[in-house]
Amino acid sequence: MRRRCPWGAPSAVPPDGTAPFFLVAERSIPGLIIVDGKGQCFVNEAAPYHEFVDAMYAHREKT
Repeated sequence: MRRRCPWGAPSAVPPDGTAPFFLVAERSIPGLIIVDGKGQCFVNEAAPYHEFVDAMYAHREKT
């Protein structure tokens, strides 16, 4: 079975609702913790992009 693999990159929407931005260099900052809107960790920040994006989609489906 062929796995569907969406193209994507980790991104964030600022609290003020302005345009989302990609988390590229930010992921390399030592001590960075990425959380959802409720402040919960849901992914290893050091994961490869495709695993990170898969985790974002999976987490969104759970909430």
